[in-house]
Amino acid sequence: MKEKTKKIKSHMSIYKNYKHRMNILKNKYAGDVCYILSCGPSLNDLDHDFIRKTLKNELVFTVKQSYTVFNEIADFHFFNCNNFTPFSK
Repeated sequence: MKEKTKKIKSHMSIYKNYKHRMNILKNKYAGDVCYILSCGPSLNDLDHDFIRKTLKNELVFTVKQSYTVFNEIADFHFFNCNNFTPFSK
């Protein structure tokens, strides 16, 4: 997680109301490129070390199982407990 994200999440944590939390996020990453790493068998077709090195200072969203592979570079993680399909590494 990048310093910018750490500061934003720290600020968000003092609010219990989700509307306030979302307002804090509004436009904080305006102009930034976001990389979304999703799950699926094709995730294993990629060079994980190359992705980690390339995206370590970028805004990264992970989806479901991709977090287990790229948690150290993920700024935000999206989890959907529906349609969960495990895949082997």
